Amino acid sequence: MAASADPAADGERPRAGGDAPAADPAARIRARAVRAAAPELPDDRDALKAALARLPRHERRAVVLRFLGGRSPDQIAAAMRVPPEQVRLLLTRSLDRLRTDLLS
Repeated sequence: MAASADPAADGERPRAGGDAPAADPAARIRARAVRAAAPELPDDRDALKAALARLPRHERRAVVLRFLGGRSPDQIAAAMRVPPEQVRLLLTRSLDRLRTDLLS
């Protein structure tokens, strides 16, 4: 399967210097804390990556843009060309799926 032009669509983290808007300072601090803790939790990181890979592509894209890309639901809605309410519902459903998958 060919790689997508949109890294978030494949579950990858958006690249620095790309066209993604800068994350707010709080999101950058949270992301830094997660990255700092990640080496200590390789099993959790691998499980999360596997769970993300099992999400439908559009759900994975929304989750990656929100939590790794630091984008707001409104920004995600613009990128995905859907209403913001649909993004909020999509994120809620996706997080429920991830939670169920990771806790099973």
